[in-house]
Amino acid sequence: MNPVDHPHGGGEGRAPIGRKKSATPWGYPALGRRSRKRNKYINSRIEKIEFVSSSLQKIGGIHYDTVTKKNPFVANHLLRKIKKLNTKAEKEIIITWSRTSTIIPTMIGHTIAIHNGKEHLPIYITDRMVGHKLGEFSPTLNFREHAKNDNRSRR
Repeated sequence: MNPVDHPHGGGEGRAPIGRKKSATPWGYPALGRRSRKRNKYINSRIEKIEFVSSSLQKIGGIHYDTVTKKNPFVANHLLRKIKKLNTKAEKEIIITWSRTSTIIPTMIGHTIAIHNGKEHLPIYITDRMVGHKLGEFSPTLNFREHAKNDNRSRR
């Protein structure tokens, strides 16, 4: 049977599902235009870094294929600080909370203090660290020791 001939209707394609316009939390249609931005804030903060493939093919005898496949994330403020220090040719400790930033070749030779949740741990960046995340070098948990299995303390 053709869907158009059915008593419940049919026709071309499917009916639209859901609201077309935004609504208030109480279900009334919202006035004005949509206020939510299409591009998230974080997308504007990510700065794509162009790598020269020849410099990253082999650094310290290790291949960095995953770094060359996609652009790594480096926090914008951290990248600006490193570029400023490289132009001045100075070395000073850079404090950062961005543990998700990837180590890139321009960071080699700098000391970066990475936050571990309690304090900033200064880490000297070497060529073998390129391609890793900053958070890998500042552990957040410090294992003390297991509790002693002492029968005297149980009494």
